[in-house]
Amino acid sequence: MASKVQWEGDKVFSEVGKATALGIDQILAKCVIDAKTEHAFENRTGVLEGSIRSKPAETVGTRMVGEWGSFSVEYALYVELLEGYGFLRPQADKHYPNLAEQIRKNLGT
Repeated sequence: MASKVQWEGDKVFSEVGKATALGIDQILAKCVIDAKTEHAFENRTGVLEGSIRSKPAETVGTRMVGEWGSFSVEYALYVELLEGYGFLRPQADKHYPNLAEQIRKNLGT
C-alpha cells in the first residue's frame, strides 16, 4: 500500500527564513543598545553614539546577513581600535553566541 506525503518544504524554508531574519535583527538590536550604553569613551556630542545602528537582515545569495555598527562617523574606527575604547567588538562577542538560541525561540522550539 502506497502512502502519500505532502511536501511542506517551501513553508518550512519560509518559516525558518523569517525566524532567522528576526533572530539576526533581535541580536543586532541588543548589540546596538549595549554599544551605545556600555562604552568607556566620554560622550561629548552624541554623534558617535547616534551613529550606531543596524540594518535589517536580508538574504544575500544563499545566506541571511545583517549589518550593524557606526555607518556615518569616520572616526569610529579610530575610537574602536586605536584609542582602545572598543565599543562594537565587545558587544558582538557578548551577543553573537546567542543567535542560534534566539532563532530557536522564534521558531517556537
